[in-house]
Amino acid sequence: MQLLQFGTFTIPLHWVLALLSLVGGWLLTSVYVKHHQMKKESLEMIINALFVIGVVWKFSIVVFDFDTVKAHVSSVLYFTGGTKGFFLGLFVSFLYLYRQAKKKKIYKQLSETLLLFGTAGYGLYLFLHAITQGENLFIILSFVFTTTLFIVWLWDRNALDRLPKKAGLIFIVYAMIFQLPNELTLAEWSLAIIFPLCAILLSNNLLVKENV
Repeated sequence: MQLLQFGTFTIPLHWVLALLSLVGGWLLTSVYVKHHQMKKESLEMIINALFVIGVVWKFSIVVFDFDTVKAHVSSVLYFTGGTKGFFLGLFVSFLYLYRQAKKKKIYKQLSETLLLFGTAGYGLYLFLHAITQGENLFIILSFVFTTTLFIVWLWDRNALDRLPKKAGLIFIVYAMIFQLPNELTLAEWSLAIIFPLCAILLSNNLLVKENV
């Protein structure tokens, strides 16, 4: 694990890359929502869901390592729930998104913003990760080209019925082609699977009927 040193404070490099990727995904999706005159609620839900993941992941150590917390209460401040806590956070955040989408009846809008946010953010993460790992220029350019192509493809809102197909292709490329050969953590790899699958579920017209 690569670490960045700031005086006496150290932080994992992949945390910094993840933060930059989330900011990049948020900026692009904000432009998308404004350009298409969509409600901002879907983007706000995604940001809230990310906050839920962080909180659950951080404090899930109480669930998965209660003995340590019982012996040293301050460990809650310094440790997390690990991989188990991260997946628990993903599960809870999805329940939050599904509940909010059902309550506000914006399944399709949420699914398209989630897919764009995830595609842009994950693509940027792959790009930054490749640079920091010293990958060759061909690999770096392939991430840039593929992500740009996906973003252009997703920008068109005139065919929302094809969104599950688009999400399926993004899933195949990001998860099956790009990630299987790479040495990323299980949590990093799982994101390539989860965000398109969530978009497919939320946009499934057979399960949900709503007017867009």
